[in-house]
Order: sequence, then C-alpha cells, then structure tokens
Amino acid sequence: MAPFPISSLQAVDVLKNYKIEADLIYIDASHEYKPVKDDINMYWSLLKNGGSIIGDDYQGGWPGVIKAVDELSSVYGKAEILGVVWKFTRA
Repeated sequence: MAPFPISSLQAVDVLKNYKIEADLIYIDASHEYKPVKDDINMYWSLLKNGGSIIGDDYQGGWPGVIKAVDELSSVYGKAEILGVVWKFTRA
C-alpha cells in the first residue's frame, strides 16, 4: 500500500474498513505524549500476531515519546529499545 496524506486517525479508520492486517507498522506522526500513545493504541488492533509496531525518537529531546512507550510497556509487553528506535511485538 502506498502512503496517502491523511491523519493517522483517519488512516486507521480506512485501514480497518478494508480489514487490513499488518506485519509491520511504523509510527512517526507526532512526538507528543498523547498522540504517540493514541497512535500505538489505535494501530495495535491492525497488527498481525508476530507483527511489530516500531517508532523512533526515543531520546531526551522527545520526552513524550519516551513516556508513551514506557507506559505502554505495561500493556503490550516491554518495548525493545534499539538506540533511539523502539519496538513492540504482538505475541
């Protein structure tokens, strides 16, 4: 699927409508706590078993990213941190 210019909230509705399931989802829309957390939560339902959600900017300049990822580690399992990249994998 090619990228298309709509918000992440609109995109998740489109993908759900077409019953898309993903092996890999890359999140990089916002760097603020609530939008990052919302994106992870919204897109989790589209992820296939064994699939991963990844993102970047897990670093000091983006405390909202760090807070959202760390907080959701208690929901989706401990996030794997690879430098500034983070990853949740669905079991």
